[in-house]
Amino acid sequence: MTTGTLKALLGRDSRGIRTTWLHSASPLSAEMIARLGWDCLVADMQHSITSFSEMVHLLQVTTNLGATVLVRPPALDVALIGRLLDAGASGIICPMVNTAAEAEALVSACRYAPLGERSFGPVRARLLFGDGYVGKANDGVLAIAMIETSTAPGGFREVVLPGDSAFQLIHRHCRDLLLGLTMVGASVAPSADSLWDRLCAIPDRRGRKGRQYGLAAVMVLALAAMLAGANDLRAIFRWGRRLPPEALFLLGLERAPCHAMYHYFFKALDLEAAEAVLGEWVRGSDALGHVALDGKRLRGSAPAGHNGSAGVHLVAAFASHLDGVIGQLQVEPDGNEIMAALALLKGLPLRGAVITGDAAFCQRAICQAIRDGKGDYLFAVKANQPALMADLAVAFGDAFPPGTDQGPGRGHALGA
Repeated sequence: MTTGTLKALLGRDSRGIRTTWLHSASPLSAEMIARLGWDCLVADMQHSITSFSEMVHLLQVTTNLGATVLVRPPALDVALIGRLLDAGASGIICPMVNTAAEAEALVSACRYAPLGERSFGPVRARLLFGDGYVGKANDGVLAIAMIETSTAPGGFREVVLPGDSAFQLIHRHCRDLLLGLTMVGASVAPSADSLWDRLCAIPDRRGRKGRQYGLAAVMVLALAAMLAGANDLRAIFRWGRRLPPEALFLLGLERAPCHAMYHYFFKALDLEAAEAVLGEWVRGSDALGHVALDGKRLRGSAPAGHNGSAGVHLVAAFASHLDGVIGQLQVEPDGNEIMAALALLKGLPLRGAVITGDAAFCQRAICQAIRDGKGDYLFAVKANQPALMADLAVAFGDAFPPGTDQGPGRGHALGA
């Protein structure tokens, strides 16, 4: 299987990749595994005792059988990454990537100039992939970053979108990611303002029988699953069921919850309290800066062929410098976006913030609420408020209408 096929399998509507790890340096074991029909194999050097020379033997055995092999080096070692690719690895899974700079260094190590700084010398790779390898390597070699520490999730946007697509794929490692998000079962004390502490502040509205799984534990498990790509309750359930016992231990759980538990959990969750807690945690102590107001229908909440009024309608406040939603309210069936926006703004620290939005939010009550909170606003004005639009045209229109002579004898129409 080629790396192009692997990329296709990682598409949004694909089944994903079926793979397994090679932790042993035994060529015989690697050969047996390579014959089982996996989409690709991942040979590990980080948590194994496999040396570089042993890894070369593994690559020879497996790739000669047609297997696509990715290698995880012990760390972001540019020289070692180059040697592994030269030996026939189809891609690199790099552990402990925490910043955009590290992501860019990873991709640079996997790309020939002008896209990177990989040194030329694909001795075995050219024998394996053909004489055209150098021309195809920049598109074919996979660079996969592992996000594992507590510092990386806080800067996901920086790591995931470092400007010019610093790497192609992201592997969120469940054990280390959970270890960074919470330390329930460990002896290390969590920080005073950790996500775990904030989640513990959300009131639990479940009955006594429904509290078999702690609220914070389920929330962290669901968040980690969504960071790993789960996009519905069944995917969250399946991700949780694949967690090893030590990962569940970090959450204070003896076993993963069943699918039905997630349904009842989120049905009973105090959404307003949860959004307030998470929004406050995302905001931190910094000024909000630019905040954009917008109203959207929640995707998938309306049936097919609806008339435009069905589904769940939300008004959200998006902080640009945080690159995240800091507040969100549902528009009541008998309400509108203006009422929801007013309620949302009252719960935000507006001092020094600049609130923007489309013409729907250009309302006297909203502007006054922002000014009362010591913030500023910049809203579009359209024909839905003709009197205001006309006043603005007069106040900010051209001092001299186009087509008039502004020189000596000004005021005469040109061509008159």
